[in-house]
Amino acid sequence: MTGRAHTNPAMLMGMLDEQPTEVERSSIRILPDFNPRLPLPGEADPFSDDALADLTASIAEQGILQPILVRPAARGTYELIAGERRYRAAGLAGLQTVPVLVRELTDEQARLAALTENGQRRALPYAQEALLGMRDIARLTGSDMNAVPALLNRLKNGADDEHGVARYLQVTFGETVSTWAQRRALVLKLTPDEHRALNAREVTLSTVQPLTRLGTRPERAKLLQQAIRGELTADAVAARVQDLLKPLPARQQTVPVDRLRRALPDLGRLKGQDAKRADALIQELLSLLPQDS
Repeated sequence: MTGRAHTNPAMLMGMLDEQPTEVERSSIRILPDFNPRLPLPGEADPFSDDALADLTASIAEQGILQPILVRPAARGTYELIAGERRYRAAGLAGLQTVPVLVRELTDEQARLAALTENGQRRALPYAQEALLGMRDIARLTGSDMNAVPALLNRLKNGADDEHGVARYLQVTFGETVSTWAQRRALVLKLTPDEHRALNAREVTLSTVQPLTRLGTRPERAKLLQQAIRGELTADAVAARVQDLLKPLPARQQTVPVDRLRRALPDLGRLKGQDAKRADALIQELLSLLPQDS
């Protein structure tokens, strides 16, 4: 999608200073998977009644102080662009109408407006912002979200950017494809606990980055907790991971083989299901050997 118009964030924010219009709350439709305030893996729903309790009380007492941004849709309805928490809290507070700013916006302009408004009111957590960007890149390119890191690496290495990903990242986040390929894409590999720790600023990105190399190994969670408690620095975590990934010395590698050699005479004593399982395991071991062994 080359050649698309890009809207200045300052201009989009200027819209929010204009006089709002009151519309029926029921005429506004929430676009699925559109709001920048994505819940992180394992995080509580930011739109639950409990999460909206303080905002609901404020709106019940003072009304909506900042209008909701919408764009026109079919038959006198609107699509919500920015202000979903205010929209939902207004419903909980019993409001029938809400103040809105109505603007004709493309999907790209709408996402930028939503990001800008959220960024102006409260900075999005690093991981949340990165997940949002990954989701939008997937939409722009028609890719699966899990395929985005590989796509970013190809673009970083000079592949044709036919969908304007670099432009989107620069306009929306002020960052390059290289930054996203090398650092932001990392969020897709984080565990829920790592997301929470990063979001709460208990650890830095440099701390959790090497942990992703451990995959599902149990040491991963242990190292994270040590880092959260301040027992390990980012450099220390990286060093521990490096040690864990080192290949075993040759002597240690031969220990299981020696044990198996000594145990072979006892395998003939096995009966029933144990004997069948032992035979299956032996066949599996033999299949791993070269054919001329």
